[in-house]
Amino acid sequence: MKTILILLGSEFSANGICVSRIVDALLKSGYHVICLVKDGEDPRVINGAEILRVKPPLGAKAAAWREKHKGKAAWLLFKLFLAIKKLKLLLLRPVWPIISPLYVRRYKKAAEKLVLTHNIDCVFSVFTPFEALLAGHRIKKKHPEVRFIAYFLDSLSGGVVPRFFSEKSTLKRGLKWERKLLVNADRIVYMKSAQKHHGTHSASNAYYSKMTVLDIPMFTQPESRDTSKPEIDPVLDKTKLNLVYAGSIAPHVRDPAYFFEVFSLLSSSNIALTIIVPHAYRLPAKYSRDPRIRVLNSLAHDLVIETLAQADILVNLGNKLPSMVPSKIFEYMAAGKPIVSTCPIANEPCIDYLSRYPLCLLLPEHNPDPARDARALEKFIDDTKGRSVDPAVMRNKLYQNTPEALAELIGNVLKGENSCGKS
Repeated sequence: MKTILILLGSEFSANGICVSRIVDALLKSGYHVICLVKDGEDPRVINGAEILRVKPPLGAKAAAWREKHKGKAAWLLFKLFLAIKKLKLLLLRPVWPIISPLYVRRYKKAAEKLVLTHNIDCVFSVFTPFEALLAGHRIKKKHPEVRFIAYFLDSLSGGVVPRFFSEKSTLKRGLKWERKLLVNADRIVYMKSAQKHHGTHSASNAYYSKMTVLDIPMFTQPESRDTSKPEIDPVLDKTKLNLVYAGSIAPHVRDPAYFFEVFSLLSSSNIALTIIVPHAYRLPAKYSRDPRIRVLNSLAHDLVIETLAQADILVNLGNKLPSMVPSKIFEYMAAGKPIVSTCPIANEPCIDYLSRYPLCLLLPEHNPDPARDARALEKFIDDTKGRSVDPAVMRNKLYQNTPEALAELIGNVLKGENSCGKS
């Protein structure tokens, strides 16, 4: 049995959720999987995969401490810590994206120790975090017999521009690190959203021949409720037609205001919009008077799963960042339900995927006309009642978005096959 060591950051982050789908596919393919993470309990086994933890950086511990301590004194101490952290980031600017040298050292040592003690066949480094790439490169350098796959769910040279940096300096620094760390990778996997970027900036590098495109591995069968647990009281009123959004809300990335405006113009009183967010969010006063709209904060995971399963139409709030594809749209499509999505920019990253989905309505928020879009939404609701899409049909169209596609690639790398595709 081949053993794969997956290096990542938080198992509870968006990248961690994607990796959990990959782990499931690898386990089904007969691999032994070990994951090195920075949070949770240590050690433990989840669905057959070993989860090992590195002592987290100070910032993560401070945030956890703040969650448990309330009051003015705790608030002031945390504010002081944040001020020190900003100063630290400024001082570490020359070595970005290393932002916690001691933690990076701990992480690399922990990863190297696992290679020595667990007969690792392949190291799978997930970016972000940066230390996962550093550790994978270091392991390959010391143990050339171990396969090294660099997996970019985010882009290093073409990603988010950090504070105190310009886009030009981020690109220059990111490309410099990529040339250094990817030179000994056996395979480099990046997302479709970064394809143009790498075609422009990476094609002249020797490692480009080892780069291949897959995509966000979230086209999987929706989770089902654990039937061993007690029945859950339904969140939705089944006498109404229910539209549901589940996910975070950050106005600089996705803002529900336009969809609220469109929904408020619908004439029917027999519809309901439920917004489920994993953090505190208050409905704008203008829409809080509409009894059909409600916000639910921090619902238990099982309850979120059950609510999405009961929804009639799933809502996606489009992203304002063209390179950030929300993973939830693949889970939405896998559910086979009708989907409505806003498009706050003309090149909104979901359009390419959702335009291939038969039961989808795209609302052009970048060319706003709430009355027009309310009419379109009313028609969409009427036209899609009782209809669904066969997930198997979409799976064939979006195979690059399945964790099985990545498990197949890893298997090929372990066999020594070098076929790479840029399309």
